[in-house]
Amino acid sequence: VNLIGTAGADVITVSGQTVSLGGKTVQSTGVEDIRLDALGGDDLLIYNGVSGVTEDIRISSSGVAGGGQLNVAYVALVDFSGVERIDVNGNAPTPTETDTLTFIGTNAADDFEINLAADGTDADPILKLENSSSAVLLTLRNYTNFDTLNVLGLEGEDVFNVYVDPTGPSRNLFIDGGNPDGKKKQTDNLNIYYVPPRPHITSSAATQNPDAGLVSLMYDMADFLIDYDGIEQVVIRKL
Repeated sequence: VNLIGTAGADVITVSGQTVSLGGKTVQSTGVEDIRLDALGGDDLLIYNGVSGVTEDIRISSSGVAGGGQLNVAYVALVDFSGVERIDVNGNAPTPTETDTLTFIGTNAADDFEINLAADGTDADPILKLENSSSAVLLTLRNYTNFDTLNVLGLEGEDVFNVYVDPTGPSRNLFIDGGNPDGKKKQTDNLNIYYVPPRPHITSSAATQNPDAGLVSLMYDMADFLIDYDGIEQVVIRKL
């Protein structure tokens, strides 16, 4: 299925294999791949989880600005271009349903700008993926009903800049730096910036794996837990 947006600012909503744009809805069944070209404008892609289905929702960049893939295993596959911003809404966890969300970079050197205390708006998004020239490739504006945001760096010398502040909201993050590992010359770098007052900070590395560990930052009104693997250097500093 090939879908094309307009030259204006589109809001495209996807739930399973149902796609809505500009008051029109396309319902598909058994389609292996939906191809979406949002064209020009400042476009927003919203994925709403399917009720009653545990979904592993994965968003990956193609390495081209606005291009990538939304992959929900056994539910939907959307290859998209011309999409500037993405929202993902899971369903509230139940005893039989727990959705997961993973944001995936490229095999090149990536810069992940992650604000765990963001409002989740156009002006204050949660995550921006930038290339080595500081061009924005994809923006995860907001997400709801996920316990943890998973971020995969894949190959390349990646930088993960993570920001927290006392206003919250509280969020959890898992970062997998991917290749190269600690034995190679290239390194993945995790920089954690906190807004004063200084939170209570707990940092620990895994005994058998120095590239893995966790950092907890606890304010009076907000808590942040950052779990990581495949990260060669971790720096925590005041913003």
